[in-house]
Amino acid sequence: MRKGSLTSNGGAVSERMPARFRRGLAAELMRAEQLFKEGKLKAVEVVVEGGWVDFILVTDEIVEVKYWRQSYAEAHIRNILKRVQTYQATGRLVILEFVQTKTDPITEKFIRDLLSAAQEKEIPLTREQIRIITLEGP
Repeated sequence: MRKGSLTSNGGAVSERMPARFRRGLAAELMRAEQLFKEGKLKAVEVVVEGGWVDFILVTDEIVEVKYWRQSYAEAHIRNILKRVQTYQATGRLVILEFVQTKTDPITEKFIRDLLSAAQEKEIPLTREQIRIITLEGP
């Protein structure tokens, strides 16, 4: 397995990092551990085609992990879709994983809205490419 930095900017996790970022990083690390134990993880936080990706699976699929509240995700649908487009340009399948937060978790309604926005922008994205993940912890 290849591994890059645990944070996109190469920085280390510290107490000075805002709690929401620490929780998001903890969720990402837990998910990486899970995928590694399942034998599915190829790389963590690596540059592909000039952009950072969270994970690459042994199947060469790109996985983008978000530990976001639904209200935040709703406000960032455009950014999510832009990132999906960038990753799709590599020719790899893109999987979006939304880790459930304790408050304001991602719902099926959000996923429908995301898929609708993707369709409007003619970005190929299916429900099968979007996962809601529950982890013990963060």
